[in-house]
Order: sequence, then C-alpha cells, then structure tokens
Amino acid sequence: AFVEYMNREAQILGATHTVYQNVTGLHDPSMVTTVRDTALVAREALNDSLFMSMASAHVHTIPATNASAERTMTNRNALISDTGGQYYNGWCRGINAGMTDEGGWCVITLWEKNGVSNLSVVMKCADVAVGESIPAYTYTNRLLNWAGRAYGYRTVLTADRKIDTLPVAMTGTSKSKTDVFIPVDLKAYLPTHVELSGNVTVTYYLDGDRLQAPLFEGQVVGHVTATYNGNVVATSPLVVMESFSRNGFLKMLTDFRQYLSGRSFIIAAVIFIVLLAGYLKYTTGPGGRYTTRNTRRKPVRADRRFRIRRYRRKPVLGKKQHKK
Repeated sequence: AFVEYMNREAQILGATHTVYQNVTGLHDPSMVTTVRDTALVAREALNDSLFMSMASAHVHTIPATNASAERTMTNRNALISDTGGQYYNGWCRGINAGMTDEGGWCVITLWEKNGVSNLSVVMKCADVAVGESIPAYTYTNRLLNWAGRAYGYRTVLTADRKIDTLPVAMTGTSKSKTDVFIPVDLKAYLPTHVELSGNVTVTYYLDGDRLQAPLFEGQVVGHVTATYNGNVVATSPLVVMESFSRNGFLKMLTDFRQYLSGRSFIIAAVIFIVLLAGYLKYTTGPGGRYTTRNTRRKPVRADRRFRIRRYRRKPVLGKKQHKK
C-alpha cells in the first residue's frame, strides 16, 4: 500500500516515467526512473526541513538500549561525511547517495552558496574498486563548481537610478510630477558571460492607470520586471520618492462621480424608476384613480343650467285695503 502511495505521489509531482516496486531502492526489473523525475522528487523532498536535517547530518549517535549498545551512524553521502577526504563539499546539504549493480552510482545533493541554490543529480556512474575515486562524486563536484562559475546573481538595475518621471493627478495643479525608483538593487540569476545591455529588458508597470494623490514617500505604485530570453528573471516593487496631498474639492467631485457610478446608486435608481412606472400605471391606467373617464365632468342639462326661478308677486296691502 505504501508503494502504491509512492507511485501516486510521483505522478502528482510530474515524475511520469517513474515506477516504484519497493521502498528500499534495491533492484527490480520493472522499477525505473529518470534523471528529470529524480530531480522533481528531490526538489519536493528538500522542502521538508526534518528530512533535510537528517539527510545533511554528518553523524548520528543512537543511545544504548536494553537490546544493544550505543551506536554511531555515518552519512553514506561522502559529500557530507567525508570531511577529511577528496569528496567533501562544505556547500552541500543531503540528499542521497548509493549504488546498485544495475543502476550504478547515484548522487543527489543540494548546493547552497552566496544565496544561490543548485540541485545536482548524477546517475548511472560506473562502480570502482575499493580505494579508487568514485566518479559520481567527482562529476558532482565538477558540475557544482562549473555552475558556480558560469551562473550568478547580477545587478540589472541599481536602486539609485530613476526609472521615470510621471505626472500626479488630484493635487489641484497640472504641474505635479514625481520620480519613481526601485527601493533595492534589482538582481537576476544569469549566465556570468552574458552582456546585460541588449540581452536583458527592464520594464515597469503601474498598479493603476496613473499616479493619483494622496501619495506617500516610499509608497509602492507598481513593479519592475527584468526579462531574459523571454523569461522574467527578476522583479522589484516600484516606489515614489515624494508625498502628495489630495485636493479637497477634486476629492469631493471624484467621490460624487464614483457614487453616481456605484452599484448602490444604480440599484436605487432602478428601484425608483420601477416604482414610478407602477405608480403612473395605477393612477392613469384603465380603471385608475385619476383616469380621464372618471375626471370628466358630467354634462349639465340646459334647463338646469339656465333655470329661471319664478316667483308669484304678492300684492302689497295698503292701509285702506284689507285682506278679504
């Protein structure tokens, strides 16, 4: 079951040409791997600090128990344990070394020097008689020495060099400008023989469309990249070296414009329009409260409009006249 788990993890790491049959590494006709697959597995293993501390130890003493006396184990990787011999490399850590008749000598190690880390994989080297130089260790040291000479961190851009001068908006004046820099030297891991000029391209990008107040000295406003052979080999933050305050009136206008284009305002406007349409439909539509039919005044009959009230004149009685 554990071997099945090993094979599943190898596939996840991209070691697609590797098949494990046991946990010891002893020969099996169907157990195969490649240099590339071994490098992928080793790169994953070196991220485990406990594993690396054990694989990089020169010696380890096992205390005595009720079944055996105290024992001292020496790392079988001569790059680590051969402190007085011809293979020792003080810049190496781990990872594994060993041989079988079918697989030959194999040495995998991590080399760290001056901030540079290299993973070296040497496999299927010839076996030699006791006392003779082991080619696997010799080749490993040659590879690492060559890598140390041929590659290294090189300064692509210094921190005191101005990248560009850019305008700053929202300050209240159109003349506001500032220089942009990188806070520390931009370094890239490159071949030591390559001329930087013409081979390395430096480009900067702003986080937004433009610089806009308020800005503070040292504020990160973008990033700088260095490209070599189409690959980004280094990045650095881009900072401003001056502080700028935002104009209050411009800030108010900007905030109002952002409010008008904001989601909450748009939602409120849509709700208002829907409610207004519903109200108008209710009040002016068929059967509405204020429809034309209901608000039309009823016609007034002519005789009622111009009715003349007639009164019978009562006689006026004088002193000499008496009502009969």
